[in-house]
Amino acid sequence: MLVANDAAGDAWLPGVPRIGDLRPRRGPLAGIHAALAHLGTSIVAVAWDMPFVASGLLAELRRRGAGGAIAVVPENAEGRLEPTCAYYAAASRTLIERWLDDGQSGATAFLEQCAGVHRMRVADVRRFGDPAQLFFSINTPTALERAQLLSGHS
Repeated sequence: MLVANDAAGDAWLPGVPRIGDLRPRRGPLAGIHAALAHLGTSIVAVAWDMPFVASGLLAELRRRGAGGAIAVVPENAEGRLEPTCAYYAAASRTLIERWLDDGQSGATAFLEQCAGVHRMRVADVRRFGDPAQLFFSINTPTALERAQLLSGHS
């Protein structure tokens, strides 16, 4: 499923259903909330501008989440949380709703104050690749050029 508020998103990934945020203009956490609300189950969320996320990392997030964590969030190369590449338990939906409804924002701020969040340490993340590349985001033409070099397509 693709969470995107732009109706043009229906054509971005043909055959993949698109939903919009239930609480628009609230950032990535609102997209995570929309996916949780729509599916009614636990999810593994990945920002679609992260082309190098390893499937093994996603499977590990899900496996760790089965242990009862409210969320399992990997650390990047700097030791900061990567909330847009994480496991979220179905039960996190109501916590996110309260956070957003209270006027709070920021996925990292939410996770840092939330009990039951499991941090996947950067040392464990490295088993799946270089965190700087795994969580590389393409948000600018320069980043796209860098991604093409990293992938061997120029």
